[in-house]
Amino acid sequence: MLIKFDFNNMMTDFIGDQGISTQDIEAVRGVAEAAFDYFEDNRGTGMTGWAELPYNQDEIVNDIIATAAEVRANYDNFVVLGIGGSALGPTAVFNALCHFRYNDLPKEKRGVKFFVEDNVDPERMLALLDVIDVKRTMFNVITKSGATSETMSQYLIISDILKKAIGDGWQKNIIATTSSAKGNLIKLAKKEGFKLFFIPDGVGGRFSELAPLDCFPQRFLALTSKDSSVAQEKWTRHASAPIPMKTLHLWQHSFKLLQ
Repeated sequence: MLIKFDFNNMMTDFIGDQGISTQDIEAVRGVAEAAFDYFEDNRGTGMTGWAELPYNQDEIVNDIIATAAEVRANYDNFVVLGIGGSALGPTAVFNALCHFRYNDLPKEKRGVKFFVEDNVDPERMLALLDVIDVKRTMFNVITKSGATSETMSQYLIISDILKKAIGDGWQKNIIATTSSAKGNLIKLAKKEGFKLFFIPDGVGGRFSELAPLDCFPQRFLALTSKDSSVAQEKWTRHASAPIPMKTLHLWQHSFKLLQ
C-alpha cells in the first residue's frame, strides 16, 4: 500500500495569493532546521520514545504474533475496549486496510470478527452482546494510564458477564494493554493473571501505532505487524535527511506502510 503526500495545492504556484510561497518556507527554514536538530539530538528520550519503536520492538512483536495465532485458533471475535487513541488507532488501521464489510464476509475470507467499543453507552454495549458469544470472544482492554474511567467501566461490565458465563477460567478471555508501572489495570491484570502487553513510557496515544496498543489488533486481523515495523524503520531513516528547501514545493513523498 502506498501513501502519497502532495501539498502542491497549498502553494501559491497553484492556488495564488492564498497559498504558501517558497519565500514563506525559506523564512522559517532556520527555525525548522533547529527543531529538526533538537529532535534528532533527543530522540528516544522523554516523550519522544515513539521515535525508537521501529528499532526496539522485535521481541514484543514476536510475542504478539504468537499470542495472536493462539487466540485466532480458539476465538471467533476480538473486541477492543478503549477510548481515544486506544480506539482510534486500531479503528484507523482496520478501516484503511480491511474489507469495507469485513465482519460480514464468509469465515473463510476473513479472520476473527473485529469490534471497537469506545464508549459505555448501554444500548451500544447491548447491541454488541447480541451479536457475539462472549465465551468465544477475546477482549483487549487498553488504557495507558490504567485508570481511564470509560475503559475501566467497560472492563467491569465485561468481566462480570464473563464470570457468569464461563466461571473458572474467565480470565483467559481478557488481554490487558497498559502501563507497566501505574494504574489500576496493571494491578488487576497481575491479580487475575491476564495476558499482558505494555505501552512503553514516552509513547503517547497518537504515536502508539507501532506499540502493542495497535500492533496486537493489527495481528489479529492477520495484518503484518512485523512488516509494519520494518517499513516504519525504513521510512524514519529516509526521513532523517533534511529535504532541500528550494524543491520543497514540488516534493512528493511516498512510502510503503504495510504490505
